[in-house]
Amino acid sequence: MRTTARSPTGMVRTVAAAAVLAACGSGTAESPTATESSTTQTAPITAVAPARTITVDATGVARGTPDTMSLTLAVELQAPTTREVLDAVAAQSTALHDFLVASGIPEDQLQTTQLSVYPVYGAYTEMGVGVITGYSATVSLSVLTADLAAASTLVDGAADVVGDALRVTGLQWSMADSDQLTAEARRTGETSAPGSTQAF
Repeated sequence: MRTTARSPTGMVRTVAAAAVLAACGSGTAESPTATESSTTQTAPITAVAPARTITVDATGVARGTPDTMSLTLAVELQAPTTREVLDAVAAQSTALHDFLVASGIPEDQLQTTQLSVYPVYGAYTEMGVGVITGYSATVSLSVLTADLAAASTLVDGAADVVGDALRVTGLQWSMADSDQLTAEARRTGETSAPGSTQAF
């Protein structure tokens, strides 16, 4: 098939449609040049769900009768110099120690728990500086005994020995062996635990 067209100058230009078709249909058409490409795949991020925990609160109570008494006695004295006060408090604390041993307290149940020395201020200057008028020293003895009724006897006897220098700084009762009581408290706590569990 031929198509004829006339140009504005009157010349006839014949275009062969077959030639156009030949350019498109003859032979094997080349495919466009392939373009290389690479693809990077990223693994999806998976959110980690928070772990579920179980919290158990329980209180176990066990009661027992104390079988041990701890009594802390102290000697406190003042003197013009540190040497004088240390000598005086050493003599008085030794007398107290000897009295306690004579009262039936074993040596291994006596322990010196404190020794302190500090200045005593009687007045202050116009500049606010304290004037030392002497020194105070304290020695504390801890007494451990199974005689729960001995506290009053020991305190009265100690007062007779050291007089007004005596100080009573501690008195408490306890159990020498509390393991069995602790185990009992743990058992009662475990028994009550299921009623107070909470899941989160």
